[in-house]
Amino acid sequence: MLFRSTFTTSDASQFIMSSSDLQGSGGTTNTSMVSTSFSTVGMSAASISLNHYYRYNSGTDDRAFVEASTNGTSWTTLQTYSSTQGSASSFANANISLTAGFLGQSTVYLRFRYTGSFDWYWAINSVAVNGTYTTAPAATFAWTSSPAGYTSAVQNPTGVAPTVNTT
Repeated sequence: MLFRSTFTTSDASQFIMSSSDLQGSGGTTNTSMVSTSFSTVGMSAASISLNHYYRYNSGTDDRAFVEASTNGTSWTTLQTYSSTQGSASSFANANISLTAGFLGQSTVYLRFRYTGSFDWYWAINSVAVNGTYTTAPAATFAWTSSPAGYTSAVQNPTGVAPTVNTT
């Protein structure tokens, strides 16, 4: 049976989806989406927010996982879904704590992994990482001139004498 449905996210934006239903009986789906790396250096707390629709069927092989890693190879499961979340017309909002082992790390990856054998699907959008800084990262500066010839990486450069004054 071919599955057909219309999905509507809360902000009408695009989403990513993996379905084990379309392949039919006897097949197994194991898909994952991995983020680019990001830093949590200086953060005392962080969480992942996302909107999603996970349609659960039954059995032990139909699962959706949110995982984190500091090397992109070894993964820690932060959240496992084994019951329906949201609906096709109303994606559920989830907030998942980024555990202490992933705070203060210069490289963190997220992975969203779905497994199922002729089950349903998982659709995800609006993924964000939110955090609280204990120490804010240092600001960086890059000054250039027009015409070219002057550059500086300090906040308040000195020794700059404009050849033309403008208001």
